[in-house]
Formats: sequence, C-alpha cells, structure tokens
Amino acid sequence: MKTVFYNSKVAEFFTPFSGFYTIMLFGFVFTEKKSLSTAVLLHENIHQKQYAECVGIGLCIAFLCMVLFNILWIWILPLILYYILYLVEFLVYLVRLRDRRKAYYAISFEREAYDLMGECNKSPSTRRSRKLCGWLYYLISQSYQTP
Repeated sequence: MKTVFYNSKVAEFFTPFSGFYTIMLFGFVFTEKKSLSTAVLLHENIHQKQYAECVGIGLCIAFLCMVLFNILWIWILPLILYYILYLVEFLVYLVRLRDRRKAYYAISFEREAYDLMGECNKSPSTRRSRKLCGWLYYLISQSYQTP
C-alpha cells in the first residue's frame, strides 16, 4: 500500500509555515516535494509507528469506555488520540516556552523522531532501534534541545 504521497495538495494545505513541507495524517505521509531524503522518510515512518501505537492505546480505552459506560461515540478516539496528545503537548509547551518553534521541537513525538532520524546515517550494526511506545520516554523526560 502506498503511504507517501508526493506533490500533494493536502501537504500544501496543512503545512502553511515556512520550513515545513511534509505531514503525516492518519498513517499516510503527504509532502509538497517530488522526493524525500532517507532521513525525512525515517522521521515520517517513526510518526506512522507512533500513530499506530496511539490507535492501539485508543482502542483499549474505547473498548473499556464502551463496556463500562456504554459510550458508543468513543470509537472515534483511536483515530484522533495521537492528534489530541500532540496538540495538548504543543499547547502546554507553547504556554511554557512562549515560542511556537521551540514548542514544536519540545513535543515528545517530534523529539523521538528527530533523535532517531540521525540513525539512518549509521551502519546497521551500530544503529539504535526504536522501542515500542518510545515517545513515552520523551514525554516523561523533561530535557530537550532544539535540533
């Protein structure tokens, strides 16, 4: 299945800020570019994995809410949990740091993706592998640096 869409109007619509030309939406990558570097593809692939993990967590929460409280509309949660967490974290950092760019780079999903993005240049034997729900470590860890 094709997961990267090049020369995308979707990317143009959702990336209005300068310096940003690629976005991952619901597991699919949209970019304004004709091609992407290996590092950027890895970065977006990490976001795809993070999204899949959030879908799994969201399904568990939705199932429990449906069984315990009979809340049927909660089934939308798995699709949007990643974006809820992303937005809440961005807003918290925006208030705390008072800088949109710094707030973006402080988000745990972005910190993990940027941190592991550099691994594509290393040999396979020395490359760090991504851990399941690794973004939670970055969420708990309060230290971060702007790449």
